[in-house]
Amino acid sequence: CGTGKHLAAVHATFPQAQLTGLDASAGMLAVARQRLPQATWVQADATQRLPFDDGAFDVATCQFADQHLPDRAALIAEVRRVLRPSGRFALVNMDPWHMMRWHVYQLFQDALLLDTAAYTPAEQWALMLRQAGFTDVEVSRDVEEGGLTVTDLSALVEARDRCLTLISLSDEDYEAGRSRIQGALAQGMGDRLVATEVCTVSIAGTAPQA
Repeated sequence: CGTGKHLAAVHATFPQAQLTGLDASAGMLAVARQRLPQATWVQADATQRLPFDDGAFDVATCQFADQHLPDRAALIAEVRRVLRPSGRFALVNMDPWHMMRWHVYQLFQDALLLDTAAYTPAEQWALMLRQAGFTDVEVSRDVEEGGLTVTDLSALVEARDRCLTLISLSDEDYEAGRSRIQGALAQGMGDRLVATEVCTVSIAGTAPQA
């Protein structure tokens, strides 16, 4: 659940829903509890046996956690266990294979390689869901295109600790990309617009009847 942004959005749309958020980080959960105190917040590892009864939930989601999962098959197995028959499971991840123009990949030589090693292709997730017995498995992508000024890019790059891809870079590669931005600013190109894109992918499936 991270800091609870997703569950807060769900609550705004479905205020009567009983919501439970799970994260391994106590710090993340502390922020989430402040954001949505009426939800239930649980600290646990999603790839271990979850502290919930069989068939406890109608819907389960996993948001932008792919690169943190040590055992994806274990996650799917536990989600299947805690979902009621015909319950729905949806994963949402970044899709580095479909966002080659993301500004981070343009600036940093190793960023794309690191992300494609860390993330699981959507079609592989879909296959794992089918192998676990999920039906009506669907994959959908949403690509957002836009532009950022060099000045805006500089601010994003300086906030390295807020972007997992930048954190994953070696200091050498990070500084090389940062120097490109600083050089452009020194040449008075702060207002120059740089095209960028981000792709999110959703993989969803229905839990089996039995």
